Amino acid sequence: MDIQYDKPEFLYEFEHSYVELGYYQYFPGYCILFSKTPYASLNAMPYKERQHYLMEMSLLGDAMLEALDSPIRINYATLGNDHKVLHTHLFPRYEWEEENLRKTVVWRYPLEKLEDPNCRFDMEKYGDLKRKLQGKIDEIYQKYLKEQANE
Repeated sequence: MDIQYDKPEFLYEFEHSYVELGYYQYFPGYCILFSKTPYASLNAMPYKERQHYLMEMSLLGDAMLEALDSPIRINYATLGNDHKVLHTHLFPRYEWEEENLRKTVVWRYPLEKLEDPNCRFDMEKYGDLKRKLQGKIDEIYQKYLKEQANE
């Protein structure tokens, strides 16, 4: 899969996957993890590749929990219904959300909220968030790689 490094939403490259920030940031820090190899689904991946993808996904979630402004958890949604490349949406969930919506899937939110033009990603508004998240992802990933090298 061709990675668009110059795309403003590009965030980080792992060994087996890469990350982009979502076009809309209603949930600040919302990311999408893409498999570098274009598998149609998680189940289509060889076991070793699957292991790497899932580990990189969880490391991204760890970084989001540490770098973002007090998320209470990360929701993971691995889809492939429309785009035939394996990808996972990572949604940070926050205490400021309405309780009835916070306790359900993000797609229960009205589309006009999720795709509010005021939440469209741009570097001026979200550049600091992007840099903070990049730094934390790299810190956690390098720590993981070091642990793996010592095993």
